[in-house]
Amino acid sequence: MNIAIDFDGTIKRSSQRDSEEDDMWLHIINTFSQFGHSVYCVTARCPEMAKEILDHFDTMIFTQPVVIVACGGTPKKQKCKEEGINIDIWIDDMPESI
Repeated sequence: MNIAIDFDGTIKRSSQRDSEEDDMWLHIINTFSQFGHSVYCVTARCPEMAKEILDHFDTMIFTQPVVIVACGGTPKKQKCKEEGINIDIWIDDMPESI
């Protein structure tokens, strides 16, 4: 399965970094990966603003790479389809943005 997880408001829920939240997401993402699922970070951010996500993920040790899809205003589901990614499960604090 392909699993999409939003960044702003989901993985990062506040302006302050929360190590317990990071540990939770690291565990969830690595568990999905260990069972053979692909995890994508699908964000409404434009590609130029995705550096913060890379910096955030740089301190986390994933068992498999997490691909970042920066939608830049395009609806998330549409952007993933344009990239050839069929998402099976969406985890997002604003499902209307999918």
